[in-house]
Amino acid sequence: METKPGTLRQKRPGNCGCCYFNPPCLQPLSHINSFMVIFSSIFILSLSVAGYLAGVVSTLERRFQLKSSEVGAISTVSSSVSLALVVFVAYYGQTRHRPRIIAFGALLTGVGTLMMSFPQFLYSTPPFLATSNSTENIKMTLCHLTENISNDSDCSNVEDLTSPSSYGVGWLVSGQLLIGIGGSVFMPLAITFIDDNVPKTHTAFYVGVLFAASGIAPILGFGFSSVCLSYYNDFYKSSPISITNEDSNWLGAWWLGFLLYGVFTLVLSIPMFMFPKRISEQIEDDEFDADEAYKAENGNEIADIFDMTVYRPTSFPTEENPERCGTIKGFLKALLRLITNPAYVIIVLGVCLVMAAISGFFTFGPKFIETQFAVSASNSPLILAGMVAPGAIIGNFLGGYIVKHLKLDTHGYARMILMICIPMTLVSPIIGFLGCDNPDIAGLTTQYQSQHNGNYNTTHLDHLKPPSGSCNSLCQCENNYNPVCGSDGVTYASACYAGCKDVTMDANNRTIYFNCDCVSYANETIEILEYTAQRGECSSECHNLWLFTGVFSLIFFFSCIWSNPAFMLYLRIVEARDRALAVGFASLALKALGFIPAPIFYGKAIQSTCIWEQQLSCSETGACLVHDIFHFRVNFLGLTYGLQVLVTLFMIVGYFAVRRQTKVWRKTGISAYTNANAPDN
Repeated sequence: METKPGTLRQKRPGNCGCCYFNPPCLQPLSHINSFMVIFSSIFILSLSVAGYLAGVVSTLERRFQLKSSEVGAISTVSSSVSLALVVFVAYYGQTRHRPRIIAFGALLTGVGTLMMSFPQFLYSTPPFLATSNSTENIKMTLCHLTENISNDSDCSNVEDLTSPSSYGVGWLVSGQLLIGIGGSVFMPLAITFIDDNVPKTHTAFYVGVLFAASGIAPILGFGFSSVCLSYYNDFYKSSPISITNEDSNWLGAWWLGFLLYGVFTLVLSIPMFMFPKRISEQIEDDEFDADEAYKAENGNEIADIFDMTVYRPTSFPTEENPERCGTIKGFLKALLRLITNPAYVIIVLGVCLVMAAISGFFTFGPKFIETQFAVSASNSPLILAGMVAPGAIIGNFLGGYIVKHLKLDTHGYARMILMICIPMTLVSPIIGFLGCDNPDIAGLTTQYQSQHNGNYNTTHLDHLKPPSGSCNSLCQCENNYNPVCGSDGVTYASACYAGCKDVTMDANNRTIYFNCDCVSYANETIEILEYTAQRGECSSECHNLWLFTGVFSLIFFFSCIWSNPAFMLYLRIVEARDRALAVGFASLALKALGFIPAPIFYGKAIQSTCIWEQQLSCSETGACLVHDIFHFRVNFLGLTYGLQVLVTLFMIVGYFAVRRQTKVWRKTGISAYTNANAPDN
């Protein structure tokens, strides 16, 4: 029986609750807005974990003796698992109880995030990372004279640290696996659930909220990592701490964020379990039929995209239902049209390169700032968050406003991208000159110049032997980086490597080492006695941090402006009937070619700049103790700029491909707007 236009249609009622528990007090929450509040909170928490992980990269390297390439690989585990499962989840989850599947995904995500904090409670902090102001611990860093030993035997005296590290890394990887499994259900099922329970013309608003959340969440993760790292790793224990979070020896509470994120996610999964399979709504029939008219009048692309990507399988291919074979045939034809569309392929590859640069830079950005500008591990994530926030929030909205205000077509999208991309590529090399030079670290970046031995070149290119010189050859120094600043203005890897034999505390409770054989002469800029040293690295004379921050923020801001026209471009250069598949295929490509591999090859590029590695055993090395910061800057920013140059080249070629395709479409009568219902089989 037909329903008169304007009348109300009641969907199947749904009650909030679980099984037979459906109390009346929960029923007012059976509304799409309640669902959005709970899901958006879960979604923000899950995405914030990625930003948090990037913020604690350098701390994880020290705690678990990991190389940058290994941390990069760990950070991609969740994305790889999610990529492998997302198609399966999107297809089979449509006809199931989607809120409960989402809740189960949140449960797995919460457990996985919690697991990443377990090493803190299962394994004690390695002794060489423990910091205490006890006299015994301070004296352990001094030079204790022994019989002359060969440097080749150093490795046999190193404690095997690989087992505790591998156990801890196992928990990190397992946690990432669960996060990837749980996170794979969020967007596919949430968007279709929203689309099924609101008027089609309202879907764009709710999806826009989720997109805004996805842009803000990583920034929140950076900020929260800064807060957590300001607490000492074992702050809940009673042992006193003799240093502050500005000290290079500081080990922040890397685990605290994982613990809190996990708990909050688990708590939010409980109300998600309570939502019904379909939320009871009274919606006018006219609203369900108004979608096409709304899009025709307002050109709302987001509503169009997600209306078409919602696929609700009602049956599977069987002998009684052979029409499903036609769907598969149509899918293959549509896929062939996409991969033989030069403009689409070129633009998608260009965007993949952009995502690779963003993924790699965000993963190791805090470590770069910390290493390059001698910023503490707790402050570097906060600085990066401030650098990217204007672009991520204002830049993206401004790009969307320009596109809408100018009413651009495909040719206009491509032209706008080039007008931003080319100048940014020409200007970006400036930031490569806004770094710092290598500090003077005896035996690593400069020669020992002691009053006893003159010049002594001790630069080790094999990155295995410690930075020893003849002035400390009789000292049995541990293979750790606990820097001290000598009265000669040179940083030494530790008091032992400075040849210091005695220690005292001055009136300001500062640790002062004296009788340092490797320290040459007093520097007038260092307010301590000759042949002495004090804890910490010598102060840097480089003050380029804020200039670098300002220039990078400006470049990133303009780069974010063209993200909207780039998205619209690869959406509009395909036929309308292929639009849903084009969005899905592009999403898979962005993860497979951009987000997943980038942290790995960025990590390898960073690891290649290491000039002194932690020695775990005679055969294995771990975290980098000291980087060559000049080559770090060249590799890190050079890799990012190289990707940017490739992006510009792809967009230039894409511009001409779009122009050519537009002319062909005009001649053949193909439209990206009017052929959505063209047959595929």
